[in-house]
Amino acid sequence: MDEVLIRYKDVEIHQQELCVLNDVNLELHKGEFVYLIGKVGSGKTSLLKTFYGELDVAAGDAEVLGYDMLHIKRKHIPQLRRKLGIVFQDFQLLTDRTVYDNLEFVLRATGWKNKGEIKDRINEVLQLVGMSNKGYKYPNELSGGEQQRIVIARAVLNSPEVILADEPTGNLDVETGFAITQLLHSISEAGSLVIMTTHNMQLLWEYPGRVYRCADHLITDVTEFSLPCRVPQTHWLRFRTICTRRIRKVLTRLSTDWKRNIASTLMNFMPLPNISRKVWNLSNLISTISVLTPKTFLRCSRRR
Repeated sequence: MDEVLIRYKDVEIHQQELCVLNDVNLELHKGEFVYLIGKVGSGKTSLLKTFYGELDVAAGDAEVLGYDMLHIKRKHIPQLRRKLGIVFQDFQLLTDRTVYDNLEFVLRATGWKNKGEIKDRINEVLQLVGMSNKGYKYPNELSGGEQQRIVIARAVLNSPEVILADEPTGNLDVETGFAITQLLHSISEAGSLVIMTTHNMQLLWEYPGRVYRCADHLITDVTEFSLPCRVPQTHWLRFRTICTRRIRKVLTRLSTDWKRNIASTLMNFMPLPNISRKVWNLSNLISTISVLTPKTFLRCSRRR
């Protein structure tokens, strides 16, 4: 089995004396691609922050790359962070410096001194993320997707064993979001552990990985529920038609409050997907049911 890089056992995480997550049990390995899903405020980002020492672990056994996160000293946190790559949703690039200078700043801050080695490493990571011809540009001259690629390049500069990506596709269009996730997935396949928070369920299906859901102060492995039903296209179309007909009859007779109750019930009953408050939209509801109930899907596909 691959090396364990992060191990949490019976961990509690607090924010300003409030318990965000408890009974956290994780074992994450080298080369894995891990999704964290859940509603806003469910503890995804708080969990990530404990991995790089931004937020203290309140109780339990927590180990990240050999560091005891319950007893880690402040002076050792910079050493830990040099072994991690962090991808922020809001980029956090230095706007008064070029892309090349942004990357050079990070390398020099982490102990690189040889100019030739610095130049070679920057060119290498820019090529990795498909931005080899953008080194001379300033961040505000790049699109959102291009800036996120530069952020990923910055994260992998020191060949980290673990990459933490907090909603890296949150501010991007769908196509660009898929491209960014594909890039992170390829980095995972090269050997790094990648942990990514997201609300986009389609990403889980296109680029599979382990899936953990944060809800009700708990974190649960829901990987087995995250895969879409694999059925013939003719069955899918038939099921969609049947569902549309039957659900429309019900929904047209319900008040908005009842539709909200249906959304809430589905969200609490099923681990996936992250249902928005607009779930009573007919197409969203049909899509939700078709993904979450494959047995029903197959039964209905054989009926008229």
